[in-house]
Amino acid sequence: MSSAQAVCLSLAGAAALLAVVWSAGARALRAGAWFGAACIGQAISLQLIAAGPSVGYQHYRPVAALAADYPGHVLFLAALAIALTLSSRRLFRAMRGWAGPISRGMWLIIGIGALAIAATISRHPATYLVELTVAGAIQLIALGTVAMAVLSLPDNLSERLGFALDRLLAASPRFVLVLALGVVVLASALAIWSYQRHPHVPDEVAYLFQARYFAEGMLTLPAPPVAAGFSLDLVQIDSTRWFSIFPPGWPALLALGVLAGVPWLVNPLLAGLNVLLCFSLFRRVYDRRTATLATALFAFSPWHLFMAMNYMSHTMSLTLALAAAVAISAARRERRALPAVLAGLAVGVIGLTRPLEGVVVGLILGLAVIGLRGRAFRVSPAAGLALGTAITGGLGLWYNHRLTGGMFSFPVEAYFAREYGPGHYEIGFGPTRGLGWTGLDPLPGHGPADILINANLNAFAANVELFGWWMGSVLVVLVGAVAGWRHPVNRIMLAAIGSIVLAQSFYWFSGGPDFGARYWFLIIVPCVALAAAGIERLGTSNHAGPEDGPRSGRIHLAVAASCLMALITFGPWRATDKYFHYRGMRPEVRAVAQDPRLKGALVLVRGARHPDYASAAVYNPLELSGHAPVFAWDRDPATRQALLAAFPDRPVWILNGPTVTGTGYQLSAGPLRGDSQR
Repeated sequence: MSSAQAVCLSLAGAAALLAVVWSAGARALRAGAWFGAACIGQAISLQLIAAGPSVGYQHYRPVAALAADYPGHVLFLAALAIALTLSSRRLFRAMRGWAGPISRGMWLIIGIGALAIAATISRHPATYLVELTVAGAIQLIALGTVAMAVLSLPDNLSERLGFALDRLLAASPRFVLVLALGVVVLASALAIWSYQRHPHVPDEVAYLFQARYFAEGMLTLPAPPVAAGFSLDLVQIDSTRWFSIFPPGWPALLALGVLAGVPWLVNPLLAGLNVLLCFSLFRRVYDRRTATLATALFAFSPWHLFMAMNYMSHTMSLTLALAAAVAISAARRERRALPAVLAGLAVGVIGLTRPLEGVVVGLILGLAVIGLRGRAFRVSPAAGLALGTAITGGLGLWYNHRLTGGMFSFPVEAYFAREYGPGHYEIGFGPTRGLGWTGLDPLPGHGPADILINANLNAFAANVELFGWWMGSVLVVLVGAVAGWRHPVNRIMLAAIGSIVLAQSFYWFSGGPDFGARYWFLIIVPCVALAAAGIERLGTSNHAGPEDGPRSGRIHLAVAASCLMALITFGPWRATDKYFHYRGMRPEVRAVAQDPRLKGALVLVRGARHPDYASAAVYNPLELSGHAPVFAWDRDPATRQALLAAFPDRPVWILNGPTVTGTGYQLSAGPLRGDSQR
């Protein structure tokens, strides 16, 4: 999205709000103007960020580049800062009231925590400190602008809008159902228009490949005749077999989407189910209002929505974790083993999907079953959880044995040991850990410094993606964590976050910038719970002042306004700037595969293995002897000659990939055979 498009979109949203509040008087117009300024401010601040569709963490552009290339953007933000300075007396008075019983010491901790992850680390400390200052200043401007928007509302209009929000929160089941359906629609729209129903990350290519042969009832495929011509990242070809190295849980479910012809729809449907499961879990531990608010925050989360549009396994892992948590809650309440068995079955499938997450979720729920604070050991639920986990988890051991010959030898570990050498991929610490990805894993080996770096990268990504708020997403999470840590449920949420973060600290890789802090994705549930608890705590504190009216409604209006701004600015920006043709992957080969001229052809794809050949390989037939075109990688002259010899009866076409053409795919010649094609 261009800067002009982003600003126009924000202006449209601001104009719509102004039309709604026009009849409420000048003060309402001032509130609409502040909200419009906030929308425009977020839209243009996103243009100051260098993100894009390549692999890398986003950063604000250098200060010199901002002044030279974006003077209008900088002037607008400066004007906002001046306007806020002129309104600072009222703003500070209101914020003191909003702080309520939260002590200054707590606010200091919250402020330091929010500032520390406003930007992520750079190679040069000075660059990082400058960017941290810029990011912190922009977040303060954002916070002040949104606050002024809700403070400027007339009391009667604020009360009416607050009452409308309260009615939504009170109509929990119907509202949650609408949220779930909305998530399915939004995630599906993103999958179609932004992601183009096409895998973009190497993991997704391997998952979809695995799901396709699972849908045909096969654990592996016969090895292709020329391994080098069909080479894909994370896909193993040995002397007789051809298979994805990933655990079977997610591909098995994705196979149902393959059979239905809509594999891209599986994650959006799971995301809608996750909204219902979130509410079911939150309703058991919070009051109805807080539970509904937390569920709404989860539904509006860009992190959740963008994870739901892809082909990755994280959404399924979250579905299973939520289902297991709801079942354990029922087991604790009813003192029966059956819900615990069901929870164990779900935990075992998490192990079949993301093994480390299965271990973490199993330990957390195991403690919940046993009981804390000296409660008696509940034999039946604990045994039921263990039994269910053993049943489904045992399938993973059987799968390992079939593919590697050893129950505890995972295909993924065997693959990386063969490709990079023993000791590089495994969990743990030491100088050999890591695969040399210096752009994403800057230090060799894995030690304390790597833990801090990975934590910074993931915390920053969560701060950006969790809610997509201009002032930072983690601010309200920190309010709930710091100010509400004495609440038993909040402590459980903090323990869940800590357990997930601690477990992932043993792994050398942060997870990279794909879809936010994806290795930490399970923390999204306790994060939205703590955020809701923090918002409710602010909403029940003292009044900001007699002239500002009831403040509880204004807090919720500020949250609603922030979510709306994220929906109309951050969401479209992320969908177009980053995930459209992400990593250079393009779906045009779908049309090429259906070209009648290529029936029965061997199509040699020129370019890099990823993205050029990977995008084409997605549309390869599983049976290479059929009439569908076979896409092979034109890796080098030796591979080409071997492919021509292996497929002697097929006409040969040349398909130039995006890294060759600089645009999209192009059929350059055909049908040809032999050296004349060069």
